[in-house]
Amino acid sequence: TWVRQLAIESVCAGPVNDADNRVQGVVAILDDRPLNPEQLASPILHMFARRIALELQRRQQDALLQSQQNILELIAQRSDIQHIGTSICELLDLQSPGAMSMLMYANSSGDALQLVSAPHLSDDLRAAAAELPLNPERATAWTVAAQRRQALYIRHAPANPLSQTSTAPALGRGTTARTPAPPI
Repeated sequence: TWVRQLAIESVCAGPVNDADNRVQGVVAILDDRPLNPEQLASPILHMFARRIALELQRRQQDALLQSQQNILELIAQRSDIQHIGTSICELLDLQSPGAMSMLMYANSSGDALQLVSAPHLSDDLRAAAAELPLNPERATAWTVAAQRRQALYIRHAPANPLSQTSTAPALGRGTTARTPAPPI
């Protein structure tokens, strides 16, 4: 292994955690002689891990601010709704890694939701969500949110009847549901 090739004698590694204590990476000290973690590695490792975490957070915040600015510019330029929607979805997805956002609006007759944008959804999911009837007998999470005119939060989407119809294509492909970030 590369550890043997470099003649590494000791390794001291620690996690790089974000503000919510989720592991974002690992920082390590490798040495060709023994390290004493109590005297050297632990404080240094902790300091660098914290600094790396802060830099990652700063970069994410910069990306979020840039995305927000881009959306405002698109609105000011009167860009089409699909272009604006894609930017909004990308911003939401950036805030919650692994998320796949989509934007829908009511059709002209108000009896169905039509997909505007879903930049990270697969073609089969996009096709399944292209138009969802606003029908109380066949309610989905999206249609209930529209009918109630309020945000709807589903923690375990695959087990909830409101999301089973619309998530079937995703679950068939092995996609797992994910707890969304709190609404912004």
